[in-house]
Amino acid sequence: MIRWADHANANVRRTASEGLRDVARKQPELVLAVITKLKADPNLYVKKSVANVLRNAGNYHSEFVLKVCANWAKGKNADTAWVIKDALRKLKAKHPKEVAKITASGRSST
Repeated sequence: MIRWADHANANVRRTASEGLRDVARKQPELVLAVITKLKADPNLYVKKSVANVLRNAGNYHSEFVLKVCANWAKGKNADTAWVIKDALRKLKAKHPKEVAKITASGRSST
């Protein structure tokens, strides 16, 4: 999966992410290398998949997802900021302060 994350074809990159959804629910740390490679992908199709993986993981491991998104937000990348915002939309109800802080800090300066 890690090699697919670098593929030129967006469909292959998305498959790298989608193939990890079940793993992310049980052991989200195992998917981190792949989704980190894809977090700033310019393709919306790929970004939606990465956000979905995080959102699914957040149902079971909310602290892990909050930590990953907070770390990613430091990069100030517009594509990553989109992924973060979409990934955290369901966690907003349970963790409003944390989500607000992360999404505010992740806004791109570009």
